[in-house]
Amino acid sequence: MKKLRISRLVFFAVLILLVLCLSLAFLFKNEGIVSGVTSPVRSVVARVDSIVSAPFRSLDSLNEDIHDLFDTYSENKKLKKKVAELENQSEVIDSLKSENNQLNSAINASSSITTQFSATGKVIVRSPVSWYDSLTVKLGKNNNVAKKMLALSNGGLIGVVTDVSSTTSSIALLANGSDFSIPVKISTASGDVFGILESYDSDKKCFVVSNLNSSTDINENDSVVTSGLDGDTVANIAVGSVSSVKNSSENLERVVYVTPAADFSDISYVTIVGD
Repeated sequence: MKKLRISRLVFFAVLILLVLCLSLAFLFKNEGIVSGVTSPVRSVVARVDSIVSAPFRSLDSLNEDIHDLFDTYSENKKLKKKVAELENQSEVIDSLKSENNQLNSAINASSSITTQFSATGKVIVRSPVSWYDSLTVKLGKNNNVAKKMLALSNGGLIGVVTDVSSTTSSIALLANGSDFSIPVKISTASGDVFGILESYDSDKKCFVVSNLNSSTDINENDSVVTSGLDGDTVANIAVGSVSSVKNSSENLERVVYVTPAADFSDISYVTIVGD
């Protein structure tokens, strides 16, 4: 009985395999049937693939966007750093240009003055608290600098040497309003008028010249230079131009206001002159 059952099972298995093989052979020979069966299957698989892969495509796109964002941020940071460096370099270049222009101006100004002594040095100390009062130059006794010598910068007279060490000199600026008593000459259309530069008017931003020796008319924009008539200071250093004249009943008691030729706000190099 057991052998008979096994034989039947084997028979049915072989029969099923044979039918399956014939069916497959028939299907593959008939392309229309194969196409009809596989086409819906392919369509379903394609849709499933599209649905399943959509989130992954979104993640890939998001990942690329994040990478681009980080790349942009990194490039932005580098560009900002370069811009800051360029701005710093530009400021340094502008500062060097300004100093170079002042140095050339000082050299040209000193070359046009007839004097026994002339030396140009860099400003090394200028406190914001006393910006318009005084400064220190890197020139001293070793450079033959002496007290009462005149200092000029930016094309005009700026002060007087008040203290000298071996390597540095202190200069009292004319803009501090103190009494200086520097003899000056005013060139007018009718001749020269001599007077004394006594102080600085901070309200008018002008030098004050008085003790005039002549009643000659003085007009606006007449030039003013040092006269050197005190025997200590150098002559023909530009002081400025006449801004206005305060008249008096006595012509010799008139007061002349002179606009400085030099700019006191920015002084990098100073030329010290003396006889």
